[in-house]
Amino acid sequence: MIKQVFGTLHETLDEIMIHYPHANAEQKKQLDEKLAFLKEFSDCFIEHWLQFEEKMADFRELQSAQLQAPAMTAATAPSEELASLQEA
Repeated sequence: MIKQVFGTLHETLDEIMIHYPHANAEQKKQLDEKLAFLKEFSDCFIEHWLQFEEKMADFRELQSAQLQAPAMTAATAPSEELASLQEA
């Protein structure tokens, strides 16, 4: 899916690059509009991608903390057990 989207974006940009130098004023206006759309799409894609990456990084931090929590609990368990035995 992503390859198809970017394939289409590349094709559209290639068409703009080919036709722009020889286009008249009206054609250049249309090509500029296409280029503006590509830029807007690219900016939007990047913004959503960054949000996704941040969310994934947040989850990885949470996942790492959860993986370390049982290890810390296991490491402290014997000393807690010893303390409870000493109280008895």
